[in-house]
Amino acid sequence: MNFSEKEILAEIDSAFIGEPGPFFPGKKNQKDIHYNFFLDLEHGYCNTASSRIHLYADEENWAVVFEKGGYQNRAPSVEVELYYVGNCIEYIL
Repeated sequence: MNFSEKEILAEIDSAFIGEPGPFFPGKKNQKDIHYNFFLDLEHGYCNTASSRIHLYADEENWAVVFEKGGYQNRAPSVEVELYYVGNCIEYIL
């Protein structure tokens, strides 16, 4: 296994405080904007109906996916939100 519990927790902690972790891609220029969010179960406009944590790992890679399902109290819609961290995530820039 090429990763440790400390590495995983450091990446999750970075996401929680809104700072890019070591596996989050760097900026290519100063005008790039990167958003780094963490799951918010108490969001004022979305009433949470369910939440799950999915864990994935093999010998070299790991990923944690946080899932929240709920409905918008100001719109007639149901949503599922996914927040993910890991050393194998290909972030869209």
